[in-house]
Amino acid sequence: MMNTTEGFVRNLFRNEKPSVSTLNFDDPDVWVCDLLNESAELANEYIRYRLDNAHSNDNRLSFLYDCRHCFKCALDELRFYKENPDFEIAPTCCGIPYYHSPDEGILIYEHALNKVEHAICHYQDCEKLACSESPNDEKPVKNPENTTTRQVLAMYYLAEHLGIWGRVDKSGLESFTEFLTGKSSSEIHKKFIRPLDNKQDLKQREKDLLFVKGHFERLGLRDVVGQIKRDMG
Repeated sequence: MMNTTEGFVRNLFRNEKPSVSTLNFDDPDVWVCDLLNESAELANEYIRYRLDNAHSNDNRLSFLYDCRHCFKCALDELRFYKENPDFEIAPTCCGIPYYHSPDEGILIYEHALNKVEHAICHYQDCEKLACSESPNDEKPVKNPENTTTRQVLAMYYLAEHLGIWGRVDKSGLESFTEFLTGKSSSEIHKKFIRPLDNKQDLKQREKDLLFVKGHFERLGLRDVVGQIKRDMG
């Protein structure tokens, strides 16, 4: 019978749709970073497989610690390349090329790292141990990339996708955005006046649209991605 921890961790790495991969996850040449670069779903499936087939809790934790080490290493590299765009991007710590831009890669690896750290915490038993390396014990850090402009853009495209933009009172969407983001209502209201034109220079507007597009790509909402591409010209 599956215990609470196993159920939590399996759900943590659950995919909405099963993978069609024919990879042999027991192959020692297959590693999580290779899969994460290609597909977050493949990486989820691989992690679940390794955890399900581990012989002991110590084996599970050892595997998760290795994943965490690689993800942190990749994040350090990607943040460096983001801050120093003139440098040519080298292969990952594991010796494979990055398939994404630094911005996209950072989002992917941050999400994966967060999942792994939560899994580590649960296997350590959060109720009995301090879980000193778990994100639960750290003060939440706001991601500077999650600007109000980008959050309002995301809400605009989501409302368009649902067919409610222009059909519901905009104040309701503003209130809902405030609820989700915790940003001030006045700040949100200003951005909602013209979501696609917030007096930005063209380069910043393109960066914001690319950032929002990346989130919708990971959700598999192709029609939204297509609309953003059209708006980018």
